Amino acid sequence: MDSMNSILYWIYCIILLLIPLIDGSFEPEVYSRSKRAYRNAKQCTFPEAWRGKWYQSGVRDIEIHAHNISTYGHCISHDGKGKYLLLNRNKMCNICLVMTSKHQNVLQYKQSFCLPGEPITSACGMITGDFPLYTMIKVTGAPIPCPFQGQYEFSYTNGSEIKCDNPMSSINACADNSKFLFHHQKCPALRNSNEKVEFFQCLATWDTGGDSYLYGRFSGPLLTDKESQYRCFMYSLYGSTGHMSMTADSTCQGLQTPTLGMNVFTLRHKHEKWPQPRCVFPDVFGSTSEWRDVNSRHMFTFNKRVDGFKVTDLPEPDLGNNSEFRAESRLKVTCIGEVDSSKSGKTHTFDILTYVTDDKCESNYRCVRITLRSHSIIDIQIGKPTEQTENACQSSYFSGTKKFVLLPGNAPPKACPMQGSHTFVHRRNKCTGQILVGCSNRDSEVEVKTECAGSVSVEFLQCYENWTDVDRIYVIAGHVNDLRKAADCLVFKVTPNGYELEADAECGNDRLKIMGQPVDFIINSANKQCPTGVPKTVTMHPALSQNPREPPRNNKKPINPPEIETPPGGKPPTAIINAENSSTRLSLSATILVWVVLVVVGAVNR
Repeated sequence: MDSMNSILYWIYCIILLLIPLIDGSFEPEVYSRSKRAYRNAKQCTFPEAWRGKWYQSGVRDIEIHAHNISTYGHCISHDGKGKYLLLNRNKMCNICLVMTSKHQNVLQYKQSFCLPGEPITSACGMITGDFPLYTMIKVTGAPIPCPFQGQYEFSYTNGSEIKCDNPMSSINACADNSKFLFHHQKCPALRNSNEKVEFFQCLATWDTGGDSYLYGRFSGPLLTDKESQYRCFMYSLYGSTGHMSMTADSTCQGLQTPTLGMNVFTLRHKHEKWPQPRCVFPDVFGSTSEWRDVNSRHMFTFNKRVDGFKVTDLPEPDLGNNSEFRAESRLKVTCIGEVDSSKSGKTHTFDILTYVTDDKCESNYRCVRITLRSHSIIDIQIGKPTEQTENACQSSYFSGTKKFVLLPGNAPPKACPMQGSHTFVHRRNKCTGQILVGCSNRDSEVEVKTECAGSVSVEFLQCYENWTDVDRIYVIAGHVNDLRKAADCLVFKVTPNGYELEADAECGNDRLKIMGQPVDFIINSANKQCPTGVPKTVTMHPALSQNPREPPRNNKKPINPPEIETPPGGKPPTAIINAENSSTRLSLSATILVWVVLVVVGAVNR
């Protein structure tokens, strides 16, 4: 009997101890603090514009994520005014960062000492004015237009009190307004001067307290690491002159004024080397300012005054919506004067003298030949460089140069000529097939069916533009599924036996191919109507939107799990989560209870 009473007593005591665990009311203080820290960390986030890879002098690349910064730790609180408290889990201490965004590509900050358990007020309060200011530059940031434009000559000090100004050095503009070429000359009077040629690209500008700053990146054969490439400037530009002081490293420390620093540049604008526009291009460029070549590799953009244009690379389709992508300019063209114009039928040709700057930062005079084939088809051919402006538009200067065929940048597909059904034989491999023009629900679509050596191919094209020249019909067409909208020039030639359809080598360089072969068809003269067996249904690929063909859709609706409604308070319900936790605690408690009872019973029996 005493043994039984003893067992019951122990069971009663154990139940009293386990009740708080069963109903969830027991939470150790350590666990409570951990939950609060986790909850605060989830609420403490860095701005989305800051996220990515950054470079800082003397530190490996720094990654900023939503809730943490590599090398520093996880954010546990912030004051909404640029002060962030981070937990360094390796050192188990808190560090404060006071961060300021000077530009979308530049962050500057000061940091506190790393001390365990410090709250944000005391951790950030220890930062004083004499704490070092660190500068980070975004590695993937897009370049920006430089604050100075055109051609300059300059002198420099390079850490000496003596100026290197005999001979003068030069800054040459590039086609892209974010890029320049610095040509440092060697001065006999300055021992640490050397002749060198380096490209420079502007990445950020900002003003602080009336002082103007510039951050950029040099590139050249001797600049092999980021520490030697990135530089910070303080500058002042006024009229045709200016000053810039440059840091000795990739930080922005040590800059005092534009005329005091490790290396001071004194600039003078060379107006005589930068001709101003003195004419305008044809009126068609005023109504439509953006034109793309048929291969969709380049965009020609005319300014509002129509006295100049630039040629830039078109991005790949997957980069078009990337906010950090900036298309690089390949040519910058300024109108100097019209030399000649001629007209033949509907075709109007202009020869215009221009001043051209390319992506190698070389500038010279060139003749631009513009041929208007229709209101929406234009040929542009840029001649070879020359210093003799009076001969720039002679035919010899266009020999071997590329001709660009342009159409409006946002040109949608349009109705194809030669509507109907045509049969053809490939001139080279004797394959046969059928061309259905406008036989689907869209008159801009061409279906090409080809049979060759037992293989069957069906390809879909769409027309963008067309024009007629004497006995030829020119068509700009490309594949429906091509997101880039790359196209080629096809030409229908009238022959005694019907038509020939081939790719025009003078119009597009990337020749359109069917079954791996360039288009080179012999077409029967009979132009039949679309076959009645061809369904007039909506095709699965919207040509106007340029989206890829969609797979067949499944009419069955997906079965989604039922949504949990959010109560008026705004917080999602926690019943299911709490039920899981309660179940887990109950199971654990029962296991412990059974184990303890067995131990007690065993002890009593002994």
